[in-house]
Amino acid sequence: MKEHKPEVKKQDGYEHFREQTKVKFEHFFDEGGIDSRLDYFISQLEILERNGLIFNREEISRGLRESIGIKDRTEFVSHILKVLEPLMLLKFTKPREFENSVREVATSSDGKIKLSEVLSASFDDKKVEIHLAPASELIKDGGIRNFKREVESGLTKLAEIVSSTEKIEEIWATSWIVAKNPLLLQKLGFTLHSQVSKEEAERDYNGDTRSLARAFINRKDFLARYFVKK
Repeated sequence: MKEHKPEVKKQDGYEHFREQTKVKFEHFFDEGGIDSRLDYFISQLEILERNGLIFNREEISRGLRESIGIKDRTEFVSHILKVLEPLMLLKFTKPREFENSVREVATSSDGKIKLSEVLSASFDDKKVEIHLAPASELIKDGGIRNFKREVESGLTKLAEIVSSTEKIEEIWATSWIVAKNPLLLQKLGFTLHSQVSKEEAERDYNGDTRSLARAFINRKDFLARYFVKK
């Protein structure tokens, strides 16, 4: 019996999401080290299942592993997109569960410290980079106030870390959110810095096709705003 696939209209954003996924895997292929990337991706499938998403985990894992030996870039990406189609469709048929999964992966991935349900941070010598996980469904469920509380809670937790780590001088945010809604970052005390060039996005941000921008806040201002003495 032929498997029934749910109909997802183009206006729902599926084609755009598929194109974003295509660009990312083209970047992964060009960059090399695809074996470890796919192994990591496979290891995260458990999170999707734990959040209530139903798919054939064994089949997808097998399909991803089969792509490792493909040497042609076009063939590799085409194979990956076919394998991942059931997961990509879940973003639109089960948006809440999908976003919960992506947010859990985003805030707990290697090298990051989870600060709140929507915020994580990575550390690089004297600089901290904060990362905002997808939260559109969370906002629908709990409202924008709940989202802001999660952001501020995460920044308060980060301030505790920064206060005890003297070498940290600046906190940075680089995201499409900074580019699209700079006022949000300004309200949080950040200063807009610069746009991310297409070349930088290709090199440092997995070929992200969205407009990206940077904002920062220095240590002194950040602690004055978010550090709470106990």
